[in-house]
Amino acid sequence: MVGLATIAAGIVTFFAIEPKIDSEKFTLINYIKQTKIGFAQLWKTPYIRDFSLYYISIGGITWYYLYFLYNVFMTDAGFSPAVRGWLGGINSILVGIIAFSLIRFKMLTRVSTYVYFPIILCIGFFIAPLSYQWISAISIFLIYLAGITRYIFLDQYANQEFDSKYRATAISALSMAISLVYFLLSFIMNPILSRYGSQWVMFALGIITMVTAVPTVVILLKNHSNK
Repeated sequence: MVGLATIAAGIVTFFAIEPKIDSEKFTLINYIKQTKIGFAQLWKTPYIRDFSLYYISIGGITWYYLYFLYNVFMTDAGFSPAVRGWLGGINSILVGIIAFSLIRFKMLTRVSTYVYFPIILCIGFFIAPLSYQWISAISIFLIYLAGITRYIFLDQYANQEFDSKYRATAISALSMAISLVYFLLSFIMNPILSRYGSQWVMFALGIITMVTAVPTVVILLKNHSNK
């Protein structure tokens, strides 16, 4: 069904027509130029630079988990295909409820949001090697929660920081940087995955979170409290 939906979306997109009001033509040169401008936007002020590093750290780690390690870890934890299906469905429902509640009741400020992601990730990653399925289920849920809510909370902050003229390009640059982190993690974690299993890849990601996301949170809170 996912494949059919993707094919249908591709067919529909193929017939899309650029609005007549757009005067700038799409060329490879313009694309490279816009990409350079987008990356320049990520460093235009000290605050945006530190926020971008934080965003890339959280985004890269959770992207790697969601699109690769999520199912691998569930399998290695001993969950059957049926149980993995139930876990996936339950996690999605719970994340939806929690995210709606956090937004509806305004339970997270910007400061608490910055702190929320490293804490959730560190707990989820560091408990992963413990050999109990119920602990594995908690680990899976916590990191899934951080991975999905990253789009909800951090993306809105990113949108607020960039001028409308360059916003789309800057967001694309952030996405490219996250993809690069995903690419690097795929190679760096492969020896650990092959030799020790996904549980210790999770633990290693916890250490990476500690040395990347945590320092950027400290910098954001210490140097940019006025923001």
